[in-house]
Amino acid sequence: MKLMARITSRVFLGKEMCRNPQWLRITSTYAVIAFRAVEELRLWPSFLRPVVQWFMPHCTQSRALVQEARDLINLLLERRRAETLRASRVLGMILLVMFDIAQNPELVEPLREEIIAVLGKQGWSKNSLYNLKLMDSVLKESQRLKPIAIASMRRFTTHNVKLSDGVILPKNRLTLVSAHQHWDPEHYKDPLKFDGYRFFNMRREPGKESKAQLVSATPDHMGFGYGLHACPGRFFASEEIKIALSHILLKYDFRPVEGSSMEPRKYGLNMNANPTAKLSVRRRKEEIVI
Repeated sequence: MKLMARITSRVFLGKEMCRNPQWLRITSTYAVIAFRAVEELRLWPSFLRPVVQWFMPHCTQSRALVQEARDLINLLLERRRAETLRASRVLGMILLVMFDIAQNPELVEPLREEIIAVLGKQGWSKNSLYNLKLMDSVLKESQRLKPIAIASMRRFTTHNVKLSDGVILPKNRLTLVSAHQHWDPEHYKDPLKFDGYRFFNMRREPGKESKAQLVSATPDHMGFGYGLHACPGRFFASEEIKIALSHILLKYDFRPVEGSSMEPRKYGLNMNANPTAKLSVRRRKEEIVI
């Protein structure tokens, strides 16, 4: 029974559930209990079955097992939805930075040289990904100009809030934090210009080494949120993107297709990679195997 439960679960629910002891117990037990419930119900006239099934032990056990199974599946679905959302956002960021690099081809060779120098010497490690500092800067600059949303960190006020300028936010009102400081000349020189070296150079300034990193969440760069609401997965996402971009840059040449717009699409407050944008991509021989 357990063997069949594992095989069926592997096909329909994946590796995680087919090895879950609680799930295997539910599926194995349910097959026996449900069969007994059916046999007991057959002893009653059909018009009474909808009523008596609420008082029969095996029917009660069957319902409890179904609810337990639903709870487990719902947890699995929630995790998978979260993984899908995270993956789509990571992919969106990769596309946006590829569009930016394609429009600033002078960055390609310096980025490749950095990848070759760092990975050729250190291989894949957390430390080597940290040392891809120009790539980190290019990613942070792309995210500065094109954050996922122009206003984020949605919350409802739990009570009236008086701001420092006297404005009162009433209770139970939706609030968002604007990303306008990403483009504020008080914080960034030539704020609307893409400068791949902006944060690379900032890291060399005293006291700004941490602030200039992609994963740093600050009031003037909230690409990953800020404070208690900063994205907890930003460290993993940063490493994923750097790994993917390293492979892409070493293995492919790419440039914009003439007439194709690289500008992001805005949907309400969201800013996404343009689905109509096109790149011309050509395979190249990588200098090192990674």
